[in-house]
Amino acid sequence: MLVSLAQLWLPIAIAAVACHFVGFFCWVVLPHHRSDYSPVPDEGALRNLLKGKIAPGMYTIPFGTHKDMGTPEMIAKRNEGPNAFLTVIPDGLGNMVTQQIKNISFHLLVSLFVAYLAAVTLPAGTEYLKVFQVTGTAAFMAYGFTWGWQVIWFGKPGRVAVKEAFDGLVLALVTAGIFGWRWPGM
Repeated sequence: MLVSLAQLWLPIAIAAVACHFVGFFCWVVLPHHRSDYSPVPDEGALRNLLKGKIAPGMYTIPFGTHKDMGTPEMIAKRNEGPNAFLTVIPDGLGNMVTQQIKNISFHLLVSLFVAYLAAVTLPAGTEYLKVFQVTGTAAFMAYGFTWGWQVIWFGKPGRVAVKEAFDGLVLALVTAGIFGWRWPGM
């Protein structure tokens, strides 16, 4: 007998909250992400240059449309440099409660899709290791592969991607353990 999503509400919720806290631990407590970002030369001058002149959003330097990319002007700008992707966020720390809710919502969404995949492939009473295998693989695909496009298209350093993949593996293992533990019929 296959499992319904309604039967999986508890592991979905537990996995989402657990991954929220594990993610916090990975980013705030463990030291491996402390070297992900580097300072820019003369930060004060750059801050003054941008202050009040650029709205929150995503920017590319040099900017061009898809049509512009092959033009001699754009090729010269890209060869001359600098080339950058810039994300500007709102001033201040923002509303941390809102950020926490968004983060838990993301983990709920991942857990919901992991639960859906498991529910349509695994019957009630499936042994722990099989549930762990299926849900862990699905969760790793969500958490562990998020870096791919960032490395390929947006210049994210490979060393940062490896750390993010490691974090994704940890989140996937937590998710898999919870689904295996709370699988119906166990």
